[in-house]
Amino acid sequence: MSSMISRRLRSVAADSNVLRSAVVGNAALKIFLHTDIEVYTTAFNIEETREYLPLLGNKYALDSNCLLLQLKMLPIHIVKLKEYEHKLLEARTLIGQRDIDDAHLLALALSKGMALWSNGKDFNAISAMDVFPTGKLLKLYLL
Repeated sequence: MSSMISRRLRSVAADSNVLRSAVVGNAALKIFLHTDIEVYTTAFNIEETREYLPLLGNKYALDSNCLLLQLKMLPIHIVKLKEYEHKLLEARTLIGQRDIDDAHLLALALSKGMALWSNGKDFNAISAMDVFPTGKLLKLYLL
């Protein structure tokens, strides 16, 4: 881990997969409710999460409108493209062919100097980034 990480994280860039998990009440929600981590994401990731809400509603027998309200109530700083656009080309280069949609979140993390919170594997090959899956954050915060 890099020197920016001490015992506790101050902020993370959250991937769509952890946002979806939190919206349906899975383990990621504990990070929002029981830690002091500032959670950031991109408008792109919020839109990606919204697109999955009907599927999540069907999977968990939950109303997709309620899931949308849950998403809106999560304490997330939503960052617009203009704030991280200067790092998008670098992010696309680093992410390569794995999942080009992840470039937005990576560009945000690079521009703000923060760790990534993701349960996906696409970021694992990027040695310049600290990536925390939900389970690792839960252990860090003893949740």
